[in-house]
Amino acid sequence: MKKISPGLKIVILLLLLVIGSSILLTNGIFPPQFNSYPQNTDVENVPVSPSSSSSPRSLQLKPIQFTQKQCGQTLAVDFLVDNSGSMSFGNKLTELKQGMIQFSQGFTDTTAIAVQKFSDKPSEVIPFSYYKDVRTQYSNYINSMSANGATYTKDAFVFTKQKMDAGISKFPNYKFALIFISDGVPETVQSDHECIPAYCRANCQCFAPEQDPTDVASQIKQEGIRIFTIAYVDKSDTNLEQRLENLMSNVASSPDDFYKAPDSNQISGILSQISQKLCQ
Repeated sequence: MKKISPGLKIVILLLLLVIGSSILLTNGIFPPQFNSYPQNTDVENVPVSPSSSSSPRSLQLKPIQFTQKQCGQTLAVDFLVDNSGSMSFGNKLTELKQGMIQFSQGFTDTTAIAVQKFSDKPSEVIPFSYYKDVRTQYSNYINSMSANGATYTKDAFVFTKQKMDAGISKFPNYKFALIFISDGVPETVQSDHECIPAYCRANCQCFAPEQDPTDVASQIKQEGIRIFTIAYVDKSDTNLEQRLENLMSNVASSPDDFYKAPDSNQISGILSQISQKLCQ
C-alpha cells in the first residue's frame, strides 16, 4: 500500500480541524433557529377588518413575550390608561384587563413598570418599580379597574411626563416606552357646555383643543421615550372617529406605533404586537 506523505497528512489534519471548528461554532450540525419562539397551540387569530393604506396593519394574536430576555431585564414600560366614563361601554374594560394581564407575562423580575390612569384628573397607580415588587399591586389594579368621568388628556400627559422623568432618574440605564390607551378625544365640560357624555354623540364634536396632548407627547419623545398608542374607535360615532385616529397617530412615535381597535377583543393582539417591538 502506498504511504501517505507527511505533507498530505498535514493537509488532512487541517481540514479536520476546520470542519470540527465549524460544527462547534454553529452549535452542532443542525443548529437551532435564531430568535425562534415556543409554539402555543391555543393561540387564535384575532379577526381584523380590512385596513386601508392609512390604517395600522392587520394583527395576529401571539404569545405575549419580549423578543429578547436580556432586553426585558432593562426595559421600562409605562401604561397611561383612559378610565373615563365611555370606557365602560361594551366590553372595553373587560378586554383591556385581559390584555394587560397577558402582557405582564412577558415581564422579568427586573422589568421596570409604572401605571397612570386618568379621566377628569390623572392619578398614579404604580410608580416606576421593579415588577417583582409590584406584581400583586399591578394585578389588583387591573382587576378593580372602573370607568367614570371625562377625558382630560393633556392633563394626563403632563402628569405622566413628570412620572417618567422620575423613572428615568431611578432607572438611568433602562429603555423606556409609554403605552397610551384611550377611546375618546380630549374633552372638558367647561370648554363646551353641550359636551356632556349623554349628548355628545348627537350634538357636538366634543374636542377641547386645550386638552390636546400632542405638544407634551413631543417633549416625551424628545427624551428618547417611544410612545405606542391604542385607540378604541367607535364605528357608530363617525363625528369623532377620525379626530381620535388623527390625535393618536400624532402622539405615537411613528405610524407603525399607532394602533386602532374597532373591536374591543383586539386589545390582546395589539399588545402582543407591541411586545415584539419593545426591544427593537
